[in-house]
Amino acid sequence: MLKQTYKIFLLLLIFTSFALAKNIKEVKVYNSKGEEIQSGFILNNIKSKPGTDLSPRILSSDIRRLYQTDEFINVETEFDEDAGVLKITVTRRPKLIEILIEGNKELDDEDIIDELDLVVDEALDEAVMASDKHNIKKMYDDEG
Repeated sequence: MLKQTYKIFLLLLIFTSFALAKNIKEVKVYNSKGEEIQSGFILNNIKSKPGTDLSPRILSSDIRRLYQTDEFINVETEFDEDAGVLKITVTRRPKLIEILIEGNKELDDEDIIDELDLVVDEALDEAVMASDKHNIKKMYDDEG
């Protein structure tokens, strides 16, 4: 009797897990302004795709993978269970457009630029920017 009850419980558990599985029908990507954007880059970097079941473990891994691309400073996800739509909202890391050297009196602009690790037209890396700031200050300290 106990064995049969156990089997029934196990079958109910299996069927319940299938019923609770949330299938992803569509993945939509939005920018931080709420505008839908092209999603090729993001879809190529995630495993949560249309036709697969939503998995918190895989979704967490997808978010981590998107951060590791260094293209985004924020990634948020939301799942609409009724529509089966996985919504991914990303905030891109700003790109460095131009480097301006102003206010320097003791050093040449070229000497300062030669010390910089920041690269124009690439994503702004705040750690590199802080390091460059430190290096410029050190150059001035060395000049006296």
